[in-house]
Formats: sequence, structure tokens, C-alpha cells
Amino acid sequence: MADKRKSALGGGAPKKFSCAGFTVTELRPSAIAQLSGAPAENLRGAFSLAAAPRAGGSAAIDGARFLWNGPGMFLAVAGGAAPEAWCEQLSAALPEAAVTDLSHARCVLRLAGAAAADVLATGCPVDCGGLENDSSFASHFGHFNVLVDFRHRGEMDLYAPRSFGEALWGHLRHLGVEFS
Repeated sequence: MADKRKSALGGGAPKKFSCAGFTVTELRPSAIAQLSGAPAENLRGAFSLAAAPRAGGSAAIDGARFLWNGPGMFLAVAGGAAPEAWCEQLSAALPEAAVTDLSHARCVLRLAGAAAADVLATGCPVDCGGLENDSSFASHFGHFNVLVDFRHRGEMDLYAPRSFGEALWGHLRHLGVEFS
């Protein structure tokens, strides 16, 4: 099924910017939901995760990622599900949790390449050199509130409110030029 949501950055196709050692790409995950009141162990059991997402961590299975963003709180991202179906699946699997569809409310930008962690470090107060793979944390990047899915040093996704997507894109492009 084609993604009919419009880009948070304007235009139809997802945008991409590259310079030496650094790429920013707009992603459009099919479904994003906030889970509140879901103990990590319940999440692990409901989705057969290898391990429960730890504080500041994430877990992935079958195209879905669960990003820790507070005690009993996770951002649940699915690549191939319709938002309504994803929220229904989450509600059925975790009846104790409140599920909020954020698919329409987030802009997701992927930073990739050898300089990606360095670019992130220029605007984020977190020590990126000390991060483990598959970490997630809420922070600010410049003056934008973001949730960072730090997959590994060469690839991370920034989740920001959709209304700030264009400004964040411009900020990242400006920083990228510094590294070229």
C-alpha cells in the first residue's frame, strides 16, 4: 500500500540530503504509537522480544521498534502496518496500557554515515561517544525536542513534532555543510 501521508517537509516524495560522511533522510514509518503504562516485561512477553527494553534502550522484532521514553512508556513504531491496525494490535496485546496514535504527529529524520554521531553531538547535550547501540533517549537538539533512536554510531533516527520538521531539516542541512 502506498503511503499517502504528505511529507512534513513539503512536497510529495521523502527528502534526502547528503554531503561528505553524512546523510539526512526523511522517513515515513507506517505507524507510530505512544504506549503508556506498559511494564517492559509485559511488552517483552506480548511481542516475544528477546529482552525487555531497558531504561534508555530499544528493542526490535519483525519490522517493529519499541523505544523506551520513560518508566512504563514506549514509542512503538511499525514499518508495514496501518496506524489503526497497529494501535488495535497494541491495545489487544497490552490491555493495561493506554495507546495513542502519533502517526500523523511526528516527523522522522534518519542521520546516517561516518559523521552522523558527530553531527548529533553538535546540537545534543548527550555524550554520543558513550552511547550503546540500540539506545533511545529524549533530549533537545538545538532548540528542538526530539526522541533519538540511536541504532549505532553510523545510524540514528530523530523523532520530532511534525510542525518542527522543516526547521529541523534546515538545521541539520546547515550542520551537515560544516562536515563536508
